[in-house]
Amino acid sequence: MLDIKVLTIFPRLFDSFMSYGNPSRALDAGLLKFETVDLREFTTDKHRCTDDYPYGGGTGMVMKPEPVVSGIGRLRSGSSNLHVILMTPQGRRFSQSEAERLANASEIALVCGRYEGLD
Repeated sequence: MLDIKVLTIFPRLFDSFMSYGNPSRALDAGLLKFETVDLREFTTDKHRCTDDYPYGGGTGMVMKPEPVVSGIGRLRSGSSNLHVILMTPQGRRFSQSEAERLANASEIALVCGRYEGLD
């Protein structure tokens, strides 16, 4: 069984996607376990902010590292073989060879980036 966890500020976005087609059938057959984790659970301010201005200045917003690191820490707790993947436009392109590498993984965590990246 493949266990996928998604760390995101939009956990409800995945509800409809996982309710139809192949993802739904994989869940029903017990081939897939899927969980979303709200990144805002790991914030410390009253507004539950996950973003801020870049440390060195500049335009745009970046993700605060503290909630992301805390969230990944929670996902890793109790997991012996979790592959963590940060989704970002600046990262490597997802290729067939990468898919083959991950095909044997039992646990994958997808960290959904936002804005200009992490700072």
